[in-house]
Amino acid sequence: MGRVLHVSPHIKAVAPYIATEDDAIDVARSFASVIANTSGHCAIPHSVLLGLLAQSGLMGLSVPSEYGGADISNVSLADVLSIIAEADRSIAQAVRVHFQILETLRVGGTALQKTFFFTRALAGDQFTSSTDLPLKSALTSPELLFSSDGPGFTLKNIQTGIDDSWSHWTAIFGTDAQGELAIALMPQVPDQQNRLSLTADGVVPYHVNFQSTSPFTALTHLLTAAIDLGSARASVRVIMDKISEDPSSPEAAASLCARTSEITMRIEAASAVLERAGRRVDMAQIDPSKQNAGDAELSARAAQILAREATDIVTNGVDRNNETNQLTIGSVGVKKARSIAVRQPERC
Repeated sequence: MGRVLHVSPHIKAVAPYIATEDDAIDVARSFASVIANTSGHCAIPHSVLLGLLAQSGLMGLSVPSEYGGADISNVSLADVLSIIAEADRSIAQAVRVHFQILETLRVGGTALQKTFFFTRALAGDQFTSSTDLPLKSALTSPELLFSSDGPGFTLKNIQTGIDDSWSHWTAIFGTDAQGELAIALMPQVPDQQNRLSLTADGVVPYHVNFQSTSPFTALTHLLTAAIDLGSARASVRVIMDKISEDPSSPEAAASLCARTSEITMRIEAASAVLERAGRRVDMAQIDPSKQNAGDAELSARAAQILAREATDIVTNGVDRNNETNQLTIGSVGVKKARSIAVRQPERC
């Protein structure tokens, strides 16, 4: 594989190996604490945080054991993502895309591709995408074409700008000669003619994610639910901090506490469903079948709905003051918690 795909040009330390699920949770919490301890005035840039994430060992959590990974359960994988999302939603979304691409490799990659790319993930390489990862077999945006070019392909008409300032591999979508959706995992950017030259080893079938036995859609909903759950927990924390900072109106604070209790109840319900969904995604990966994939997707969708409801209560369930962008109950006001949870750090 190394002779046809160049190793990522980014120089970095090799990530440590995470062997257990408990270690994964501890590392995720440590990383989240780094985000939480940065000040708004001089916060660590996202590119630096993602570099720290690459060195944490978390990027290889879902690598199958036969390729050297810990292959942790999807329950723990969702927990890791939720912990990161509680600290910074946008970073968690980048991590979700990374794990989606690894799942695409697990389902559709050749043995050679898996060996190469999973090794890179274990070393801390991060995977991103040039566009949103679709959950259906056709792209809504203009499709790119993989044109035969000797032993490999040329990907033409690339219009999307690719920012590889933090990622090591970018998944670029296109269709092959049979009209099937595929991705090219590339460590480079298009040339001046918006073209990329690649070998056949760099192209991974993406349409296999939509086979009836594939758990890809279920995993995507599971990870999205985990992110929403983390955002909801961050929202509760913001509200409770505001209550403690402004005790001038006990009655309003009591009312806000009651509302927070409702959010917490929904969070607990979503957590329980998320755990069940994670186990079902595990089963769908271990024993691929239409039944297992369907069960996993239903549970994951339910978890995503519950987690989103908990988040939406914060932004929609209390009185809104559109002019000040505040959420208020009585004289107690808090910034929209979702916005705080996903804030972009300021550069020093």
